[in-house]
Amino acid sequence: MPTRARRAVPPATPKRPGGVKHSAKSKDKEGTEFFFGYKMHMVADAKYGLPLAFRVTPGNRSDSPELPEVMKKAYGDYVWFKPSVATADRGYDAATNFTYLYGKNVDPIIHIRKPTSRDDLYDGVYDKDSLPHCLGNVPMEFVGTSGKGEYIYHCKEGGCHLKKSMKGGILHCDTVYSEDPAASPELMRILGPITRRNSPEWNDLYAKRWSVERLFKTLKESRRLEAHCVRGLAHITLHMMMSTLAFQASALAEVKKGNHGGMRWAVPKVA
Repeated sequence: MPTRARRAVPPATPKRPGGVKHSAKSKDKEGTEFFFGYKMHMVADAKYGLPLAFRVTPGNRSDSPELPEVMKKAYGDYVWFKPSVATADRGYDAATNFTYLYGKNVDPIIHIRKPTSRDDLYDGVYDKDSLPHCLGNVPMEFVGTSGKGEYIYHCKEGGCHLKKSMKGGILHCDTVYSEDPAASPELMRILGPITRRNSPEWNDLYAKRWSVERLFKTLKESRRLEAHCVRGLAHITLHMMMSTLAFQASALAEVKKGNHGGMRWAVPKVA
């Protein structure tokens, strides 16, 4: 969750942690203004929209290495923290993150970046829907899961021009393909090691992530995370810690009143 400080950094200090924005009102020759920026990486409960653990990093640092770190913090802070599913956007797309979560018996529901290959396929085999293409370069159809946990695919009826046979007067393709989704970190990433990527079950799980987005929106609007007035990682971390503690305290007050469903909206907006 990138946030931006009010005070701009002079263009003469381009190596400060933060980011770059282009502005028509900038006074430097290149029209570039440097500013301090920060990212907040958070573990939150998707059911109740509650913040559990977070880390603050400079705005110019990659997101993906922070997933194991913030998860370790949540595991260390709460003995009861034993999630079965973790959702994240494609900023956390990395094979190492899938391996880490799978090793914790957590189903990694993470959006992945678009393929960069010329044929627009992942690993030269799988399309954007994580379906393998047969030798005729036609998307195959998911059939089911074997007893060993392998995903089984076959060519669609009347599919490619290879290995065709006549069965009952209907043209079929004989190509059958199976793959163990946990055989390698890259296959975990492309296929999904527990819940098959882009299946209805996968989409339902990923949709729960939006409760976390609502939490971010509430924190930004109600606790001045959108336009903070401090600078430096230590000060920003303290600011965010107090913000999340205030949110948790407000949610606890709602629980004590018996309003479990109102926890997510418990924090009033700060003027």
